[in-house]
Amino acid sequence: MAIRLIATTQVHENYGSHDWNGEGECPQYWKAKGGQDYLVAELSVEDASKGEAYLQGLVDASLSQMESNNDYWREYVLGWELFPEGKLTYMEGLYADHGDDPSRVVQALEVTA
Repeated sequence: MAIRLIATTQVHENYGSHDWNGEGECPQYWKAKGGQDYLVAELSVEDASKGEAYLQGLVDASLSQMESNNDYWREYVLGWELFPEGKLTYMEGLYADHGDDPSRVVQALEVTA
């Protein structure tokens, strides 16, 4: 049985940057714009039971693939959760409820750990 380790991010867009000419300091007007679910790893029951420090280490090893921060856009990890086989994320559930393919919602990462 595979257990998915899913990290969820929050995205903010800097609306102040839309009219910025690139000179001086960029105006700051950040608005929340949603987020993304990322498949960090598919784990065995044994690996999923190794504890929070191990799981956090997998997430930390993938941060560069999930997070960004510049004058225009910020994306950062809010948290992570284990999803046993058959359990859908919130967004996967919404897609499934509307007859869409829920597998399109979660973005898979390449774990380096």
